Amino acid sequence: MAALDAVQQYFEDTPANTESDRLAEFDAVFHQTLVDASKNELLIAISKMVTQAFSEFR
Repeated sequence: MAALDAVQQYFEDTPANTESDRLAEFDAVFHQTLVDASKNELLIAISKMVTQAFSEFR
């Protein structure tokens, strides 16, 4: 849970006017950290595919 705490702290410390692409990137890191903590290989694989698709869309 230390990784999740670190990501949360980063979000709290990030100014509100930070560019949206950067915030989206950190949002993806936050959610991937949650998924990784589950240790569910299927969920991890699906999450990585969705994250990749979103990054190509942006």
